[in-house]
Amino acid sequence: MSDFLGTAAPFQRSYSNQKQQSYLTAQPFNTKLFNYSTSINSQFQTVGTLTVNPLATATNCPANRVLNSTGRVLVPGANPGINSPLVGVYDPISGLNGFIDPTDPTFGTYNTLLPNQYNLGISSVIATVSGQGANNRVGVDSGLLVAASVNGGVNAGNASIGQFQPYTGAAGTSTITVSSSQIINTSRVFLTQANSSASQTGFSTLVGGTPVVPTVSGVSTGFFVVRFPSPLFLNDDRTFNWVVM
Repeated sequence: MSDFLGTAAPFQRSYSNQKQQSYLTAQPFNTKLFNYSTSINSQFQTVGTLTVNPLATATNCPANRVLNSTGRVLVPGANPGINSPLVGVYDPISGLNGFIDPTDPTFGTYNTLLPNQYNLGISSVIATVSGQGANNRVGVDSGLLVAASVNGGVNAGNASIGQFQPYTGAAGTSTITVSSSQIINTSRVFLTQANSSASQTGFSTLVGGTPVVPTVSGVSTGFFVVRFPSPLFLNDDRTFNWVVM
C-alpha cells in the first residue's frame, strides 16, 4: 500500500506565487481530517482508501483553528475511491496534515494577504489573528445561546466563538443580534450551520423548497446582525456556529 498526497492542481508549477486558500474550523475537526492511500487488488486494479488521520484528536484539532492549503486536491475519476473533491491542508500549530471536504460546514473559508508560511492559527486566549480587518483578542466560547423571543438577540458576553439558535416557540424570526464585547466594527464574522432541523416541517424554506440560509448583514462595535432571507417557520430548531475575528 502506498500513501498518496493527491493530484497536484495545474498551477502547481507556480505554487509559491499563488495566493493560497485557508480554512477556519467552526468546531473540532478530528473526525474530518483524512489520509488517502492506494493499493492494488487481486484484479490488478488500483483502489483508493480514505481513513481518518490516526493522530487527530479533539484536543489537537479544535474549533477556531486556521488550516492552510497545501495546493493538493483529490478529484473523482482521477483518484480512485473519491466521490467528491477534497483539498489538502496542514495545521501550522499541530503539524497535522491531510484532506478535508471544503463544503463541510465545519470549515469556513479564510483568506489573507500574508504569505502562506505564516502561522495564522490561534494558539492561546491572548493570540491575535492577522489578516484584513482582523485584530481581535480570542478566548471565551459562549456555548449554545437560545433567543427568548421572535427576532430576539443573544448576549455572548466576552466570547468570540459560540453557537446560537433562533426562537423556536413561534414563527416569524427574520433577524437575530449576537452581542459580545469582542466585536468591533472591523471584525469579520464566520457563520456555519451546526445541525439539521429535527423535522422536515421545521426546516424553513423559500418558495420552491430552497432552504433559508442566514447571512451576516451588519457588524458594529459590540454586536453583529444575522438576517434570514425569509421568516423562519415554527419549530425550526437549527443551530449556527459563529466565530468573530
